[in-house]
Amino acid sequence: MLLPADAELIAREARVPGLATVLDPEALAAALREALPGAAVTGAQITYIKYRPKEKCLAGYRLDARGAAVEAYAAAYRREALPELQLASKDPGRSGPLGVGRLLLEDQAIALSVFPNDDRLGALRLLADTASRERDRGV
Repeated sequence: MLLPADAELIAREARVPGLATVLDPEALAAALREALPGAAVTGAQITYIKYRPKEKCLAGYRLDARGAAVEAYAAAYRREALPELQLASKDPGRSGPLGVGRLLLEDQAIALSVFPNDDRLGALRLLADTASRERDRGV
C-alpha cells in the first residue's frame, strides 16, 4: 500500500511510468507473479530507495519466493530509456531463485535485478560464487 506522500509524488511524476509499482511492495509482488508465475513470489519488502527526480527510482527489495528471502532491486525509468533497457535485458544474468537473474517489465519501464546480478557491479557475481572465491584464494 502506498503512503500518501508516495501517492502525491507519483501523481506529479508522469515521466516515470513504473514509479507506482516500484514504490508499492504489493504492486511489485503482483507484477512479478504475473511475469514469473513459476517463481511463487508471495511478498515484498522495500529495504532501500534512491530517487532521481524526473529520471528514475531504484528500490532495494527483499522478496519472499517459496518461503525464502531473495535480495533484488527494481528500478523504474523514464519511458525514453526503454531502448537502452531492452539492450541491457539481452543479458539474462545469472539465474537464481526466481528463475531469472534479470527481468524487464517493458510496459512500465521497470528493470529488476536479482542478487548477485548488478549492471554496475559485475564482480558481484564472482563474489557470490563459492567456487570462484575458493579458486581465487588458491583453495
